[in-house]
Parts: sequence; structure tokens; C-alpha cells
Amino acid sequence: MVENTPLFWPCPPILSCRDLYLVFLEACGCVLSALFEALKEFGRLAALKIDRRRAALQTINGASVERVSSIKFLGVHITEDLSWTNNTTALAKKSQQRLYFLRKLRRARAPAPIMYTFYRGTIESILTSCITVWFGACNASCQKTLQRIVKAAERIIGVPLPSLQDIYSTRLTKKALCIAADPSHPMQSFFSLLPSGRRLRSLQARTSRLKDSFFHQAVRKLNSLPALPPLPSSAPQTSCTVTPIRPSGS
Repeated sequence: MVENTPLFWPCPPILSCRDLYLVFLEACGCVLSALFEALKEFGRLAALKIDRRRAALQTINGASVERVSSIKFLGVHITEDLSWTNNTTALAKKSQQRLYFLRKLRRARAPAPIMYTFYRGTIESILTSCITVWFGACNASCQKTLQRIVKAAERIIGVPLPSLQDIYSTRLTKKALCIAADPSHPMQSFFSLLPSGRRLRSLQARTSRLKDSFFHQAVRKLNSLPALPPLPSSAPQTSCTVTPIRPSGS
């Protein structure tokens, strides 16, 4: 036999104003207690985070410097392990966006010289930004990614374009000769001639990361030339006299 269930729940007892006030105070106390515990826990986490930040700070020349995994300096993404994947990814993304406007010029039937000038100013300038710093040290996959953008622009314009490797070699040689010719440059001592005067002294490197750096690449590049260009620093210094210009009437 099924028991009869009530259709309505019994009404709770009616509380007086004093009892309602006490219940309200008890509820407020519970809420405030939970909020206080949450604030205490938040304070502990904030203090722990601050302590970790202070532990990550390093002092350089009396200034506190925070250690980070990567930083962007003068448009170049530098990571703590000196791998240039982030930098090449950013350059490839920005260059791909510029290819859209190059395709628009081709659809507008712009002549090849105008498209070539646009490529040199808006795409190649991005791909070769500080190229002597990172191109020699980035892996082959990153180099192929950037070179594919050059090939795409070459198909759009319809004329052959210089490869990034050729641009890198040219700028590397030019920059190395400028440093070797400047006696005031702090790194000029890296470009020291052997007693024969026909080659530069090779730089020692224990790691591939150091071996692929700018100065090691520059020394190897200059030594690979058929004939080492004469360094202006080794030539005798000539004095230059400035003759004052006199008025024609005197």
C-alpha cells in the first residue's frame, strides 16, 4: 500500500525580529570569515610571487635587472638560449603581410621596376633587418622559411631577386672590414693578422653557438676570400691639413 505524501510542506516557524537579526549576524560572520581567509591566502601568494621576482632579479652595475626568457631589442627578438626561431617567425609573419600589397600591385599591372622598388623597401628591409646578427646562427629550417618568402616575391615580380645568403655574405664582409679598419672599435682585436699578413687569426670556440656568432663568422668569411683585402688599420696613417678658405677680395 502506497503511503499518502503531503501535498504541501509544513511552513517554517515564524521567527521574531530578534531571531532574524541573530541569523543575519551569524551569516555575515561566516561570509566575513571566509573573505578574511581568502585575503590571507591571496596575501601569501602575492608575497611568494614578490619573493620569486626578487630572487629572479640580478644586479648589473648597481641596477636591478629582471631575468626574462625573451626580449625585443631594436626590432630583434632575443631569447635566453640565443635561438633565433622567435625572431625568424616574427619576420616571416610581417613579410607575409607585405606580400599581399605586392600582389595588389601585380593585379594593377604595375611595371616590374616599381614592384622591385616596393619589395626592396617593404619586404627585403624586414627580412634583412640586423641580418648579420642572427642569420648565421639560425638553423636551416628558419633560413628556408625566409627564403620561401623571397621566392614568392620573385614569382610575383617576375625578375630574379638576391637570396638572403648572398645579402648576408655581402653585409658580413662589409661590416667586418669596417670593424677591422676602425682602431677605436672595442672588438677590433678580433681581426688580427697572422705573421704572414695574408690571413686573419682564427678564433677558438668550444660551442656551436659561439662558433656561429658574428665575429667567428666574420673571421671565417674574410679568410675564405681569394685575397684578403688590405686592412686600412695596417696602412700608415697620413696627416690631413685643412686649408682655410679666404675671401676672394683679400
